Amino acid sequence: MDKPVIFKDMDELIFADDVNNDIIKSKVARIVNVNTVYVPKSVSTLLIASKSELVKKIVPK
Repeated sequence: MDKPVIFKDMDELIFADDVNNDIIKSKVARIVNVNTVYVPKSVSTLLIASKSELVKKIVPK
C-alpha cells in the first residue's frame, strides 16, 4: 500500500501477527465504526485508540 488506509464499517478487524507499531503509524489512517479490533500484543493499544473512532473493543491477541 502506498497511501495510508481507512478501515471502515466492519464487525471485526484482525491485524496479522507480523504487524507492528511502525506499520500502524505509516499505513493506517483511521479505523472507523468497527466493533472489535484484534491486534498483536506487541502493538500499542493506545496507538490503535488514537486512530480509532466508534470502535467498541480493542483486543490484544
